[in-house]
Amino acid sequence: MHKYISIGLAILMLALVSSVALAEPMEFTGTVTDVVEAIDKNGNPYVRVIVQYDAELNGQQFKHSVPVNAFDPAMIEQAKALEKGSTLNAIVNYRKLADGREGRTLLKIN
Repeated sequence: MHKYISIGLAILMLALVSSVALAEPMEFTGTVTDVVEAIDKNGNPYVRVIVQYDAELNGQQFKHSVPVNAFDPAMIEQAKALEKGSTLNAIVNYRKLADGREGRTLLKIN
C-alpha cells in the first residue's frame, strides 16, 4: 500500500514541476495594434495589449498577433500609456497553454 502511495505522490510532484516549468521570461518585440482595459473574474483590473510581430513557418513569413497581458499595477499603468502603432520592446513571461495557445504576461517594458 505504501508503495502505491509513494508512486502516486511522485507522479503528482512530477506533474506540478512540469506545469511550473512551462513559463519562462523572454524578450518580445512587436507593433501595438490595440490596448484594452478590462476587469478579471475576481474584479481586478488588467490591460490586454494586442501585439503584431513577424513570424515564420516552413520558410513562409507572415504577421501574427498575440495578446500580452499586464496584471501588476505598475505594469498596468505603463501598458495603458502604449499607443497604437508604437513598438513594444518588453520582457514577458511566455507560456504554452495546454490547448496549444500561447500566453504572455508583461514583466517589464524596455
